Amino acid sequence: MLQKSELKTDQVALADFDGDGRADVFTVHNGVWKVSLRGTQPLTTWNSVQGSQLSRLRFGDFNGDGRADVLTELGHEWLLSDNGKTPLQKVNQVRDVPVSNMGVGYFDGDAKADILIVFDGFWSISSGGSGPLQRINSDPKVPIQSLRF
Repeated sequence: MLQKSELKTDQVALADFDGDGRADVFTVHNGVWKVSLRGTQPLTTWNSVQGSQLSRLRFGDFNGDGRADVLTELGHEWLLSDNGKTPLQKVNQVRDVPVSNMGVGYFDGDAKADILIVFDGFWSISSGGSGPLQRINSDPKVPIQSLRF
């Protein structure tokens, strides 16, 4: 049975943090990351990242271990928390690319999540979030927000 909660859908994200193939519920409150495994377990503290906001985070299995990781950006750096439990570590350095211009998907077939961004009017991917940007499309009339992943 799902946990009862006052959280609204725009206050949570879904990702598989324990690698069981089922979605878990992730939320942020005052910089504290909390997860409810399968949405049936109580919310437990997963990590604490001062100033973090759900809207500035992206989720995917960037290291290929079968569990969701958490990615964010700060200035020119992309930062990653392995499984959402470790301190944020720099994984890539790019020009200012806000999270709102990032999408997560599997583009290169290596079983690691990749980042898709719109940069200088082009779609580009970063393999695993740590690889260099590779241009894949040139249609600036299609904003990333209109894409679904």
